[in-house]
Formats: sequence, structure tokens, C-alpha cells
Amino acid sequence: MRDAKAHGHTEPDPREDLGGRDAARKALILARLLGYPLELKDVKVEPLYPPEMDALSVEEFLERLAQHDGHFLKLANQTRTQGHKLRYVIEVAEGRCQAHLEQLPPGDELLRPSVADSVLAFETTRYCDSALIVRGKGSGPELTASGVLADILMLARSM
Repeated sequence: MRDAKAHGHTEPDPREDLGGRDAARKALILARLLGYPLELKDVKVEPLYPPEMDALSVEEFLERLAQHDGHFLKLANQTRTQGHKLRYVIEVAEGRCQAHLEQLPPGDELLRPSVADSVLAFETTRYCDSALIVRGKGSGPELTASGVLADILMLARSM
């Protein structure tokens, strides 16, 4: 986790990622774009660490995180034995949002070549047999800045 944080692949506080809060915010943005009047509290989130770790400083959190490696190593091995891969997935459908760890089978459209990539799969009436996929780099200061700029421009146009 320290390496991912050092390379800008996590939020400054990695609990935002590992707790599912960053994913929940992204799910909420997508839900609102789809017209669902949801709030952050409406997003069902599966954190990847125990809730008591929220009270720790970032440094203490990073130090204690390794205590949970065994659980996830076992889960990853079980998943791999079944020919699947673990991914943290957000889902927005029928007025609900969730963010959770999921075991994906080989060939699943959400599997991606790079940890830093994000994948968005649209399943609609017309894209029911094969989802429409948007894939690309999913983290980093440049992408965040460009997203903020796009939001500012969209807001300016609407005024």
C-alpha cells in the first residue's frame, strides 16, 4: 500500500480507497448522472479493513494494515484456484449503488491489465449481450485536475 500511495495510485489517506469511500463517491456521481436522487449514505459499501482502524492516524493505519494480509492472501488464493480474480467493483443499477469486492471469472469485461486503470461497463437494453466498455487510467493528479476543470467548464456553461 505504501508503494501505491507513493506512486499516486491512492488518495492521500488510503482509507478512502480501502474503505470504499472513494468508490462510493464515484458510484454516487454516476447514479446522479443517471437521474437517481441518491445521497452518499444510500451507497452500500464493503470496506476492506475493520471499522476500528478508522480511528488511527494514516501512519498507524499503514503500519497495522499488514496484519490483514493473511486474510486477503487466503481469499486471493481461493479465488485464483477457481480461475477468478478479485476486483473492487461499484455498481449503479435500478436506483441503487454499491461498492464491494467481487470475484470475477476469466474474460469478465471488468478485468483490466493495469491496477491504475478504471473500467466502466454500460449494460443497457441495446448493450445487453456485450457491455459498452470505457477503459483508461483511473488515478493521479493530472486526471483529478482535468476532471475538476471539466466540472468547472460544465458549471460555467450552465450559468
